[in-house]
Amino acid sequence: MQSLMKSRGGLVGTITKIEGFIQVCQDDLSLTTKQALMSQLEILKSVRGKYQEIQQQIIDKQESDSRKQNEHDGMVDILSKCSLLEQQLEKLLLEAQDSGSQR
Repeated sequence: MQSLMKSRGGLVGTITKIEGFIQVCQDDLSLTTKQALMSQLEILKSVRGKYQEIQQQIIDKQESDSRKQNEHDGMVDILSKCSLLEQQLEKLLLEAQDSGSQR
């Protein structure tokens, strides 16, 4: 169980880094490239899948219904965050294409 929690923490950390990357890009899109945005989008999709898999294992190992529900609620929150970040990255990709910033 401890290794699952550690893995989950690493994945959540990666999601947080992607969130920071998006913030910088939203402030100044010229600081990045279309390729970097696409790369972050692919990483996000991969991390989201791995997170969901690990989180489901954590949920399944919980002994009480209340702990299962808490872990499930946490999963819903993170997956919602991932969906929002994916939308933001896709929007930035469109803006990068429109502005021609394909370095």
